[in-house]
Amino acid sequence: MGKIKVLPDQLINLIAAGEVVDRPASVVKELVENSLDAFASRIIIETFGAGRDLIRVSDNGTGIARDDLNLALRRHATSKLSSLDQLWRIQTFGFRGEALASIAEIAKVELISKVAEAETGYALTAEGGKIVEPIKPVGTAVGTRISVEDLFYNTPARAKYLKSQSGENRQIIKVVQDLALANPQVAFTLIVEGQTRLKTPGTGDPFGAAAAVFGLEFAAKLIEINAENAFAKVTGWVGEIGHYASSRSQQVLSVNRRVFQHPPFVYAVENAHKGLLPARRYPVFAINIAIDAAAVDVNVHPAKLEVKFQHEAEIRSLLYHAVKEALEKQRRPEPVKKPQSSSVTTSEVLLTGRAEQGTLSVAYSRPEPRSAPEPLAVVREVITDQQFSYFGQLDDTYLIWEHQGDLILMDQHAAHERILFEEILAALSKGELSQQELLFPQTLHLAASEVETVWGRREELARFGFTLEEFGGNCLLLRALPVLLAGTPAESDLRATIIELATALEASPGQGGAQDYYWPAAQIAACHGAIRAGQKLAAHQAKKLIADWLTLGIPTCPHGRPIIRRFNREELAKLFLRS
Repeated sequence: MGKIKVLPDQLINLIAAGEVVDRPASVVKELVENSLDAFASRIIIETFGAGRDLIRVSDNGTGIARDDLNLALRRHATSKLSSLDQLWRIQTFGFRGEALASIAEIAKVELISKVAEAETGYALTAEGGKIVEPIKPVGTAVGTRISVEDLFYNTPARAKYLKSQSGENRQIIKVVQDLALANPQVAFTLIVEGQTRLKTPGTGDPFGAAAAVFGLEFAAKLIEINAENAFAKVTGWVGEIGHYASSRSQQVLSVNRRVFQHPPFVYAVENAHKGLLPARRYPVFAINIAIDAAAVDVNVHPAKLEVKFQHEAEIRSLLYHAVKEALEKQRRPEPVKKPQSSSVTTSEVLLTGRAEQGTLSVAYSRPEPRSAPEPLAVVREVITDQQFSYFGQLDDTYLIWEHQGDLILMDQHAAHERILFEEILAALSKGELSQQELLFPQTLHLAASEVETVWGRREELARFGFTLEEFGGNCLLLRALPVLLAGTPAESDLRATIIELATALEASPGQGGAQDYYWPAAQIAACHGAIRAGQKLAAHQAKKLIADWLTLGIPTCPHGRPIIRRFNREELAKLFLRS
């Protein structure tokens, strides 16, 4: 007897469902795209239990007629495709007729819809791919409402691979957020666990959608993208110079309003920012590519996340030059201010009063043009039984000193970062970091996905010294911050610091004990709180930093970069060709 067998229909359907639906966010994506295909101008998404208990999508689109309701849940049944020619000119989000059938196979689905010409709406209920209640009339407005309950109830193996509730909620928010940015002509409302996380105006203005998703302060730092060639037209926005993010989560590409992933196009936008971004920082943008449907193939990925372009090189070039020219228009030379005479040094350094605790914590004024370098002074003293001679500071970044007959060059940021890192881990092992209450609490305006991340890690952030409270909508209230950040440059951008910390905590594997769990976040906190390169130190501060580092003696910063370079007598002699 042969070994090859035809699989039963139920198993075939479950396998097919796994290709389309891998998590609650993919259900949300498929249902919202159906609403967009129905020309909805208003879409409301509600989720409970991170989408496993309930996902409900309601729209005011064209609706589904009574005679089509049974077919809507059948595999490969669709109103969007009827011929081979249409397959090569797809103008809708869906076209395979798989989404609703796949969802109904692994959940309990209620479908209610009404078309404009009908006197009443109709409802249909299915479970595990089978219709359990016949079609019945119901009172409802024109449009469609689909409720998906008990997702993965009959495929527990898939359910066990889902992330935490906050992790799945964040995925859902990301999907809706990207669709809203790609379709500013539609009013989106997203309600997660009973709280409204997102509400866009639906006016067609991409900047209005950006303001609704990320906040007014974010939207005020965007510049318009609008360019075209013989193959495509690109429109949307990109962050102005100096407006960037610590990850690529605030980047959205769409083709004919369909969100997709395509690294070469992302790199084109990032290359247009060459020389304008700090290390490990990424541009923010939402750009739509309008193109002839016959020049793009969207049928190359099970979840339709990737596409192929007929004229990819030309579109990539269009993207690059459109962004680069927009940034060039924004660039303006800043007027040079004449330094005012003062007894204070041009890059003033103020102690914050933590020296008695054995910790160097400094606050800085805004850097001004540097004055002529002062002669290097030799200062010799003994601190913590470690004798060294401090000579001075080079380029406001490196400390020059002598120790045990060797010449030492020290990276001041790396050294202070290591000291703070060890202090943070030690404090966390005992409880939490010392905090300083803010005289005036600071309001943090966050994107919906950022609220989910930060608020979900509020207890861990409290151990780092941040006290947060809900403040309505997508805002959080910051009432206290860690002492190590008070008075430092990081205090001017606490929002970015908190988001980066929460993201690191979210991604931490949580194995190997508390120290391993907090390690990545401690790296970030130490980096943000440390003395910066290019900032002047007084002699007593430099000596304190050297003495504190000598007590540790660890040769690298928490990220692995070297802290010192040591030159002994033989190496110096070799440099000067001395025998």
